Amino acid sequence: MELALNRWGPLREVALFSGAQITGLNNNDYQIKKGTEYNRAAGFLKSSLAGHLLKFIINRSVGQGLTERCGFLKADFMDIPKEANSYDAVYAIDATCHAPDAVKCYQTHLAGLFMMQEIFRVLKPGCMFAGYEWCSTDLNDPSNPKHKAILDEIELGNGLPDIRSTEQLVNAVCCYAKTFVDSAYLAQRTLILKAQRAI
Repeated sequence: MELALNRWGPLREVALFSGAQITGLNNNDYQIKKGTEYNRAAGFLKSSLAGHLLKFIINRSVGQGLTERCGFLKADFMDIPKEANSYDAVYAIDATCHAPDAVKCYQTHLAGLFMMQEIFRVLKPGCMFAGYEWCSTDLNDPSNPKHKAILDEIELGNGLPDIRSTEQLVNAVCCYAKTFVDSAYLAQRTLILKAQRAI
């Protein structure tokens, strides 16, 4: 499953590379409509010379077209309408940082299920979550007006409610993951996460 706020470029690339069936989760009708159109347009790879070359290069049958392998689910990733243990993998690319409430997003709350809890609920035991998103590093000084201005611009330009710290995000993942596999900074702004669901 891809948790997304985009037009599904990564979904198509992962499906073509891996041969997997992928469900894209998004609560925006327009983005789902565009993703469906783009998948249909990209389906030429199934029968084109490029598709045959791709099969040869990665030694894997491209198999079904993208429209058959890439489906969409209109839903909120804070309340995923799927059974527990439904997916072999879940990934998020600049999506979870758009959750409306940082505290609710990363903590269990009696009023309902929230994002990390939901992600690990729909993952099969022992399977992986991977993602990256905007977050601030330990170098951020909230009292420094220059740092605040930079974060404000990033939040505005990316439509973010706020930018969480790396520590907040890692702690949230660790609450639900059996194993926190790895994290890494890219250009001191993006955190890459890999975590395994408890068995």
